[in-house]
Amino acid sequence: AYFISQGFMQAGQHLAAKALADRATRTTLVLPILFCFRHSVETGLKRLLAEHGPRHHEICDKLTSTHDLDHLWGCFLRLMAATAGEGEQ
Repeated sequence: AYFISQGFMQAGQHLAAKALADRATRTTLVLPILFCFRHSVETGLKRLLAEHGPRHHEICDKLTSTHDLDHLWGCFLRLMAATAGEGEQ
């Protein structure tokens, strides 16, 4: 899952660099760039929630069936609240 998130981020970065360097293709690359960056965020959130949520009893419903970033972000905030203060001893 880590490599999927990183792959989308790198793809978005490569496309963005191409768009900045080549004015002729700039407008055709905007949506693919946004898709890659958005998917990187989605898969990154899902990975963190899947790996760390169960250990802290924070199970995100619809984790495998949604693409809703608002929902995933809400789950992530609950996970962050559940882990607040860890490692501060």
